[in-house]
Amino acid sequence: MANLEFEQDGVSSPFSYTPPTHYTLKIESFSLLKKLNRFESGEFDAGGYKWKLVVYPKGYKKKNVEDHISVYLEMAGAESLETGWEVFVDFRLFLLDQNKGIYLMLI
Repeated sequence: MANLEFEQDGVSSPFSYTPPTHYTLKIESFSLLKKLNRFESGEFDAGGYKWKLVVYPKGYKKKNVEDHISVYLEMAGAESLETGWEVFVDFRLFLLDQNKGIYLMLI
């Protein structure tokens, strides 16, 4: 569905017909996870599509990222969609620092 844009006094505020979706991926042991090259979460629904989080604990070497964790939002089953399709996503990632009890928000 289309989004709406509301403008007042030069400030633009977007609206959406689609409610936000929340998905939590809890990593019990990062030391076990970092032994993998790639980890995929379970699929979840958001905005009428199926998604998954893909984690590269050692970085995504195809993008020349090393020594950092890489996290991507990936559409599940995208290969079955028609050529030229587009989906616009407002994706926010929150990482919990369990030691400090605070979140790092990546937009």
